[in-house]
Amino acid sequence: MWPAHGLMQVRAAAERDLVAQVKNLSDPATNVRIGAAIL
Repeated sequence: MWPAHGLMQVRAAAERDLVAQVKNLSDPATNVRIGAAIL
């Protein structure tokens, strides 16, 4: 099982193309932006 990170509980393995561009998935602003893009 892959761990989820941050407010939006983003799983790096689920959205590799979006998450690959991110340096810190635990940063709240970044996490919400990526989480919203996934939704």
